[in-house]
Order: sequence, then C-alpha cells, then structure tokens
Amino acid sequence: MVPESSVSVTDAREQLADLVNRVAYTGERITLTRHGRPMAVIVSVADADRVRAGAEAGGQGISSLAATTGAGHVAPSPEGGFQIAAHSPGTPARGPTGTPSSGR
Repeated sequence: MVPESSVSVTDAREQLADLVNRVAYTGERITLTRHGRPMAVIVSVADADRVRAGAEAGGQGISSLAATTGAGHVAPSPEGGFQIAAHSPGTPARGPTGTPSSGR
C-alpha cells in the first residue's frame, strides 16, 4: 500500500523540499489541506504518468488512480482532462462542481 499523509498548505510552504523528496523517493501521496479541507495532492511522477495515460485512453487510468487514492468521484473537467473529487471523513462527498456526489 502506498503511504499517504496530509499537510496544511501553510506547513507545506515551509517543508516543500522535504515533501518533494518524500514523494519522489518513497511514492508517498501527500494531500495539501486548507482549514482541514483537501485542496491538492502531491504525487510521484509515476502516479502523474498514470493519470496522463488514463486521460489519453479515455479515463481508464484515472479511475484506477481514484480507486487507489480513495477518491469517490471522477469526472471530465470543462477544460479537458479529469478532476478527482475527494472529501473529508464525516462530510458529504461532493463532485468537482460542488454538487453532492453519487458516491460512485
């Protein structure tokens, strides 16, 4: 299983070099949070390549990555590509547009 952790955006600013090394050398996925809410994820180049390959193959790799990260919803973005929506435990899942997710 891939290690995962979360760090506030404020702390990430101070620890960026360390966070990048952790992701690059261990494959850890780090969720950046603001006020306890997930905002972005730092992932390895291998994970990013899977996302890109999935987008080119019609989204299959995106669904696989979403399943491994526990994301509850994968949807095409208006700009092209895909967005993966996540939610904090205890809060309703919301899709990329902010509407309640069907929990797919």
